[in-house]
Amino acid sequence: MERGAEETRKPGLGLVSELNLYYLLVALYFLAFGMQFVLFPSLVAFNLDATPAGVGLAQSALSAPMFCLLLFGGLLAERARPSTTIALLYLGFAFTTLILCAVVAAGQLTYSFLITYAVIVGSCAAFAMPVRDAALNGIVAREAELGKHTPIATAAAVTTAVQIGAQIAAFDRAVRWT
Repeated sequence: MERGAEETRKPGLGLVSELNLYYLLVALYFLAFGMQFVLFPSLVAFNLDATPAGVGLAQSALSAPMFCLLLFGGLLAERARPSTTIALLYLGFAFTTLILCAVVAAGQLTYSFLITYAVIVGSCAAFAMPVRDAALNGIVAREAELGKHTPIATAAAVTTAVQIGAQIAAFDRAVRWT
């Protein structure tokens, strides 16, 4: 390796590999996603006493942006710097969730607020998913440069397993809370 390339490489992450940090990020995202999958409709149905049609509309508001914006999320994933973009999108998730918590704690929850929340979070998800998935290629390549060779198919399979496991754990925990 040339000296210049060695100097421009980012410093190591210490004891935890970048790929393992990626798996942790995926797990934390899908823990939150899984809990939201149970808790969001519970807020609509139990706190707001919405009709079944109202619950369905609220759930659609959460997932509809994914169908409408996912292609644009893919375009963003091809052109943006994954680390910065995913950090900003995850901050967007956190910020909207904190606002939701404050509104619920203040007893000011309304159906229109939950629909707005759902559209914002669904939109962030439509952009975050392709960016997060596209980042995996770069992570595997950087790990290979450090001598840690993980086939992309293996990394993708582990990511899927982490996702499913985190969602199952979150569903279980959220159902126990409701």
